Amino acid sequence: MTDEKKKNPRIATLKNVRLSFTDSLGEAKATVKNGVPKHGCNLLLEPSTPEFEANKKAVLAAITAASEETWGKPDKWKKILEDDPKRIQYRKGEKFTNADDEVYTGYAGCMVVPGYGPGGTKNPKRPAIMDRKKNWVWNPDKGAEASNSKILDVCYSGCYADVKVEFYGVTGADNGGDGIFSTIHLIRSRQTGDRMAGGYRISDEDADDFDDLNDDLDDLDDGDTASGGSDDDDLFG
Repeated sequence: MTDEKKKNPRIATLKNVRLSFTDSLGEAKATVKNGVPKHGCNLLLEPSTPEFEANKKAVLAAITAASEETWGKPDKWKKILEDDPKRIQYRKGEKFTNADDEVYTGYAGCMVVPGYGPGGTKNPKRPAIMDRKKNWVWNPDKGAEASNSKILDVCYSGCYADVKVEFYGVTGADNGGDGIFSTIHLIRSRQTGDRMAGGYRISDEDADDFDDLNDDLDDLDDGDTASGGSDDDDLFG
């Protein structure tokens, strides 16, 4: 990390936050129709962690610095948050819901920072990624370019991580109006924490949970099987 980034007041160093929706850290994905595919995830600040207050303070300080740099008003972001909460990428977990208006599992009570890698929409890049021992998993400048599968093994949905995230202001109608957004520069996965819904990855060992079946199929009555399948199909109308 350069000296400039270390001194940048818009960059927050977050410790022991939980990663969610990490799939696009592997293969880049668009979040809107015809959008540019990007690499990103959500960062959950959990009140139960010892680092929660320090993380919250770091985020608010970075957002305030971004607000002051963009508009000359350190508190303008608060007004934006009141008028259009989605224009500030730091919100209560209860604001993140699925199509049935249900809060995502693990989000209630948390503060959430949604973010993407550097480069914006013109040159989207994946954040630099380290494993728990600070070995590079993804950093092309250091010769580390792991596969998507390896990246998602290290940064699975539900794992805890230390993250460098930068907040920046946007303004003007061409950018959708005023807002403060975030760029995730670096993720060091701690590789601990239970997987969250939507983040389960299949391994060969999963099959060990299934009982072995008899390979002799002679005792099965093909007629009865076909009849049963037909009845089941009727359930779908």
